[in-house]
Amino acid sequence: MQACFSDDFSWYSVKYCAMYIAIKESFVNIQRIFVAIAIMITTATAVADAPAGGESTASNSIASIVMLVAFGLIFYFMVFRPQNKRMREHRDLVTKLQKGDEVLTSGGLIGKVAKISDDFFLITIAEGIDVMVQKQAISSSLPKGTIKSITT
Repeated sequence: MQACFSDDFSWYSVKYCAMYIAIKESFVNIQRIFVAIAIMITTATAVADAPAGGESTASNSIASIVMLVAFGLIFYFMVFRPQNKRMREHRDLVTKLQKGDEVLTSGGLIGKVAKISDDFFLITIAEGIDVMVQKQAISSSLPKGTIKSITT
């Protein structure tokens, strides 16, 4: 944190400060989400546990359980299921790639797969220029002839 407040204005300190601020803002946003969820759960539990008329405590506890199950289902369908679908699609994409396929990496490089190993692809991005990338770095497979159409 000292580099953010020093008189040294090198590119390293600017980059470090930008990363620090981005990470700090991410944690603040995550903290706000957790606080909001905690308030909702506390309010729902307080409302469900408050004795009303002639309701028994058993119905209050059932309402609390139903509320927690509802939150769990919402979380599953909004977060876990879409993420698992994306992971499955990416795994299928990577397993179907063969030598000679044209790919786009997450870094923006376009090239042809020259060699496939367990965890890496060797991608030819130009004549005599090969780059080794992890399989997770492949973002999509491109149709044949994409590289030729871009370079001409």
